[in-house]
Amino acid sequence: MATGQTHGGKGSAARPTVKKKYEDNYDVIFGKKKTGREEPCGSELLQRENEKKERLAIAELVKELMLPLSEQLNIRCNTP
Repeated sequence: MATGQTHGGKGSAARPTVKKKYEDNYDVIFGKKKTGREEPCGSELLQRENEKKERLAIAELVKELMLPLSEQLNIRCNTP
């Protein structure tokens, strides 16, 4: 067993780095941090609203088609 003082252990000092190069490469790999939440423009909002309406219309259509079928097969469906 060793006696006496140690040199401080592995990894006790940080490796030398070039801060600017490190920051630039970090941004390239992980992307720049956005300072605030980006608001969608008018056309994006309209597109999202249309997609939402389409999803709701499809859900209603599926419900309309499945309800008679479930009654024929005597299956209970959870419908609001």
